Amino acid sequence: MSDSIDLLINLFVYLLAAVIAVPGARKLGVGAIPGYLFAGIVIGPWGLAFIRDAGHIAHFAEFSVVMLLFLIGFTLKPATLKKMQRNMVLLGGAQMLATAFLIYLIAWAFAHDWRESIVVAIALALSSTCLTTQLLKEKGLTDTEGGQSALAILYCQCLLVIPMLVIVPSLGLAQPQSGLVGWVGILKAAVAVGVLLVAGRYALRHAYRFIVGLRMTEMFTAFMLLLLISMALLMESVGLSLAMGAFVCGLLFADAEYRHEIERTITPFKGLLPGLFFISVGMSVDFGLILRRPSEILGLLLVLLLVKGLVVFAIASVINLPLRQRVWKSVLLSQSGEFAFVLLGLATQYQTLTDHFASTLTVVVTLSLFTTPVLLIGLNWFERGMGVASVPDRPAEVTKPEVIIAGFGRVGQIVARVLTASDVPITVIDHDPAHIEEVHQFGYSAHYGDALRLSLLEAAGAGHARVLVVAIDDPERAIELVARVSERWPHLTLVARAWDRPHQWQLMDQGVTHVHRETFSAAVLISEDVLLSLGRDIDEIERESEAFRDHDQRLLQQLYESFTGDNRRQVSLRGKEEFVQLMEGDLQQQAFEQQIAEEEDNGSIR
Repeated sequence: MSDSIDLLINLFVYLLAAVIAVPGARKLGVGAIPGYLFAGIVIGPWGLAFIRDAGHIAHFAEFSVVMLLFLIGFTLKPATLKKMQRNMVLLGGAQMLATAFLIYLIAWAFAHDWRESIVVAIALALSSTCLTTQLLKEKGLTDTEGGQSALAILYCQCLLVIPMLVIVPSLGLAQPQSGLVGWVGILKAAVAVGVLLVAGRYALRHAYRFIVGLRMTEMFTAFMLLLLISMALLMESVGLSLAMGAFVCGLLFADAEYRHEIERTITPFKGLLPGLFFISVGMSVDFGLILRRPSEILGLLLVLLLVKGLVVFAIASVINLPLRQRVWKSVLLSQSGEFAFVLLGLATQYQTLTDHFASTLTVVVTLSLFTTPVLLIGLNWFERGMGVASVPDRPAEVTKPEVIIAGFGRVGQIVARVLTASDVPITVIDHDPAHIEEVHQFGYSAHYGDALRLSLLEAAGAGHARVLVVAIDDPERAIELVARVSERWPHLTLVARAWDRPHQWQLMDQGVTHVHRETFSAAVLISEDVLLSLGRDIDEIERESEAFRDHDQRLLQQLYESFTGDNRRQVSLRGKEEFVQLMEGDLQQQAFEQQIAEEEDNGSIR
């Protein structure tokens, strides 16, 4: 019972520290990640010592590493990686090679073993994905050319973590028990990960469909957790780490057909789980080293910032970024981050690095995470003092969808075919697994989930699209969708499918000007075929059909303007009376047209 109470108390301390420290850090302008780190420092052994059990801290850190790498793997969308693949190879590859080589030379010059030098080089060359992406969003730099190139470097680093998680243990004196030793072991591990990624992508597709088909949200969440735990245990069973399994699982989820449903499930935890990781880092940092050897720690920190910043600045100069974007990008990527903590922990576990050296580097990496937001604040102040706008210019070119189709039933499918034949890029949203499968078969971009969720619409590109086709098969939800979209994205042109006149009037009440009753056009076409079968002239049929369409539209508008919303609904509920009213209008129109024709004939005779 005492263990349970201790666990609850520790959890209370973590959450309380986060709730207090993170809002304060954001208010100071340094961001959430330094806030979580500071919270860990305060409650850890070198702060107020609310939590001082080394074993508990180690277990908590291992759990947080697993969840962090899962979330990072999940952010690596295949479509995004494909779009950025050139910059990832050129810019990311150049940054990693140049930075790691320089750090390796520095470490080797200080008489460190070549194994230690390699681990230090690859660990410190990696920047913080969590901190940098957060700062890019907060500073409004994500869509700039510099921001896009920074993301390409970060994504390249994320993918390089996979071989690094294999290489670091293989360099240690304490080898994995499974026998994954040396280059042969590395090759076996690489093959195992590759097979798992390729096979998992196709094998899990059927499992996703089955789980989604149950229409039970809790089963979907349970399946996600089951897969995450299975991957972590599987990787550990072949001599790799739990973190590797979590990262691979995240990559599999990132490429899933139902990615956005998964994202909806984990969204409440996307910020908290990385935060718990940085709290664990803050608790485990030995800040006594700063007091004992301040000049060594600060010297290493300065070397790290200069090497990484100068390499990034040089790469930014090669691709001709504006000077201001070069400076911002150099500062943004000058720190080391979460991957360094993971690799240093592995290196200590497998005795590639001594505990003392790893602790020193951990302090340096932690301080570098604090320096980046502080340097950005100073840079911002400097630019304001010089009378320069704080956000760099020259936005990057971003591919934007033109049309989003909400609902891929009988109407949505026809619209998709017509638009595709006209080379119009489309994105489909639907909550039916069978429809999603059809979408993928024909190469459309698809998002599984409820179209009324604003987060899903945003992920589908509603902020950039030009038209939203409302083709969902529920009239009430269609009205609600139109209302939400009109409020959030007023620039979107709405084209809606209506079930009947009452539904069309409701859509018109919401300001939708492009409304089409789903049975009207088909019924007119059927009537044309009947008249054609009766031997009527095709030109005459087309004229009468067009006249009827015009007449129906005028009559619908007159009824819309003549009644209030409540009266319209009451009239529409009386189907027989409505039909009689419409038929009377049709007959009056025919009589009027016949009278005009007779007058014209009489005039021509006279």
